[in-house]
Amino acid sequence: MANKSKGEHQRWKIVYVDEFKEQTKGLIKDYGLYANRAFYIRSQLPNGRMAECNGNYNVSQRRWRNNALTQQWYFDPTTKVIRSKQWSNRVLEA
Repeated sequence: MANKSKGEHQRWKIVYVDEFKEQTKGLIKDYGLYANRAFYIRSQLPNGRMAECNGNYNVSQRRWRNNALTQQWYFDPTTKVIRSKQWSNRVLEA
């Protein structure tokens, strides 16, 4: 028998095709993030380091650098993932 936890992963919404509109800007309340708006992911450890996408494959903590695209991220409302501003084909996984 399957686990019936009634968690978020088991809940769905029905959206009729003629009423569906893909949100591409503004705050997307279901995720708490703004669509396509650049942001930093800042550590709460001393020195306030930023998550940085290095070499198109690795994420590490680095000191903040002004306007460094490797430290900027954005929420892609179409695929519902966080993408690197430097390499838009890379997504953040946790």
